[in-house]
Amino acid sequence: MGNCGSREVPAVAVPERTALAPSRPKTSANASMRARSSSSSSRASVGKVAAAGEPGRSEEEWREVIRAEDLAAFGSNEPGSAAAAAHSAQLGVTIEYLLEFTREHNCWHFPTWKVVTDIIKPATRARRQRFAELDAVQATGAVGRADTFASHCWGALWGLLVASLADQADVRRRVWVDVFAVRQWAGNEADHAYDAVVPHCTSFAICCQASPTKQIQGVNCLASLSNSEMLARRIDLVPERIRTQIAFLRAWSLLEIMRAVEAEARHEPHPAPPSAASSVSKLDTNCSVFELLRRATSDSPS
Repeated sequence: MGNCGSREVPAVAVPERTALAPSRPKTSANASMRARSSSSSSRASVGKVAAAGEPGRSEEEWREVIRAEDLAAFGSNEPGSAAAAAHSAQLGVTIEYLLEFTREHNCWHFPTWKVVTDIIKPATRARRQRFAELDAVQATGAVGRADTFASHCWGALWGLLVASLADQADVRRRVWVDVFAVRQWAGNEADHAYDAVVPHCTSFAICCQASPTKQIQGVNCLASLSNSEMLARRIDLVPERIRTQIAFLRAWSLLEIMRAVEAEARHEPHPAPPSAASSVSKLDTNCSVFELLRRATSDSPS
């Protein structure tokens, strides 16, 4: 997976690790990106100008407006409904768009929560929309059925997520990223269908920011944990700042992983034939990611 042609993506710093940046892509997108330069310009303005909401409408009133819209669209406000998940799966964005968005907003080194507060929410404030449903974003042609579900942490670097998804990738591949596909406003209960979106995608990716460890008596210890605390899995002693960066310590990420494993075990068919851009293979449930998960949830130390 890779970046867009010769336009190099800035390296993304990872604590105590080699900087990570996408390598060259299998499919160059230079020509299409030049042809769409006007779209890129309009795209860049999305999120940089904060739009005011309707005068006099309170946040509580907005909450009810959002709930009413979703009830009409999906028949329910309950999290995880089939209708909401199917709709959300159509709000994937191309990797090309993901790279352009990150370049235009220069948010490589933002934690993901800052991308939401500083870019996504100001851009969607006027109508409390999902970012991927904004007219300017839809006009780019980047939005459509997601090929890959991207699981990540809001405490980790946004640029790390983008670089990991773009590395050696076909830039036409669409990825489902909650920041774009989910309303970032109160009243969005219907959008809490993350795990239900997973089976609609042909592949699953999880991005986990590295955190430094130290070896104590043969045990790799996280943060300030002692070897005995690490063996006892005293995750509660790990600082919150670090916990929010590690996907395997976040409940949502674990749920999404298990949903992907279940979908693969049942060989759930994709609701429609995968796009020509789909090239990621099915999940290998014997890979190190799942072995790490097994060990993390095991009753006895490994």
